[in-house]
Order: sequence, then structure tokens, then C-alpha cells
Amino acid sequence: MRSTFTRTAPRMRVRSTLAAVSAGLLGVALSSGDAHAAPTHGGQNVSGAGAIAAQDEAAAPVSPHVSGPADCNVSLCVHTANVGVDYEAWAEFRVNVTKGRFHIWGPRLNVTTPDSPWRAGQNTRRYRGHGSGRVCAEGWSYSGGRWHSLGQACVATK
Repeated sequence: MRSTFTRTAPRMRVRSTLAAVSAGLLGVALSSGDAHAAPTHGGQNVSGAGAIAAQDEAAAPVSPHVSGPADCNVSLCVHTANVGVDYEAWAEFRVNVTKGRFHIWGPRLNVTTPDSPWRAGQNTRRYRGHGSGRVCAEGWSYSGGRWHSLGQACVATK
């Protein structure tokens, strides 16, 4: 069952699973465990702010913070922005993906975006992490009844 919520900004709808809302996971999911743990690829692993539907993520407001390092491979890019002692991280596919997701992790950040179609160049929403270290994004595409990794891209935050 899905619920629909409207933000105060015009034309921005946020859809999140009822479970995520009732669990109070609307903020960024911070992981105290291993930040490099593999995402769940068959079940639902929508963590915190990752519950926002991908098609609505492109409408998320752009943060006015200073851009940090970015890295790309053939299929995807990970971007960062410095926000004081925190950072924001987001990702994009460089190719169209019929059904896909991102796993984005780094210092005090571990989130998996919802399964959705993604257009090349469509950014995820920005996820906030804390601290310095390595921030990575791995893209996944679903085809032929299986999930396939489209590779990883990583950057160092300060």
C-alpha cells in the first residue's frame, strides 16, 4: 500500500511506503554497521529517505552547497557536495535503465533507492552523510529475471 504526501513546494510529490512512514524513516538512514554491506537485491531494501520514488527525485531542490568531488564509470556517476562537516551524496545513471536502483554508502550513510525506471542523467535525491572518507554508489539493473551490477564509482570526502 502506498501513501502520497505533498511538500510545500509546488509540483513536488513524495511517495513513500507506509511502512517507512510508520517506522519514522523519513530522514536519511544512518548505518552504524558495515557501510560496505551489499544491498538486498531481491527484496525491498528501502532505507530512510530512499523511500522517495525515483521519478519524483529529479524534482528535488538543488542544495546551494559547494560541490565536491565526483566520479563516473561508463554507466553511472556519484556526486558529492560539502555541507560544513557533513556531505551530501547523489548518483545518476549515464544510460537509460528500464528498472534499476542505486546503493549509496559512505561515512554514516547507507541507502538504497527505490526500484524504478531511470533516464540517463536523472539524479537521485541528495542523501546526507557525516564525516570524511570514501563515498560510493553502485548501480543495479533488473533484466532477465535477475539483478545485474552496472559497476561502482567512489570519491573521497574531506
